[in-house]
Amino acid sequence: MTIKPCPFCGGSKLEIAIGTTDREGCPVSVVCDDCGAQGPWNYTRKIDVTVEEVAADTKWNERTS
Repeated sequence: MTIKPCPFCGGSKLEIAIGTTDREGCPVSVVCDDCGAQGPWNYTRKIDVTVEEVAADTKWNERTS
């Protein structure tokens, strides 16, 4: 799966932001390492999750720009 670059700066250095685990799982989001823009959060129960999986779960690529 190819991930679209950041919609704000065009950066391609994307990482995973991980929140505090709670009863629903672990919240994760895609973050641009260049400008700090962040996509929507989604919960996962997986321990080893990739940027591609988070992008698919949070619909990072389903934006118009």
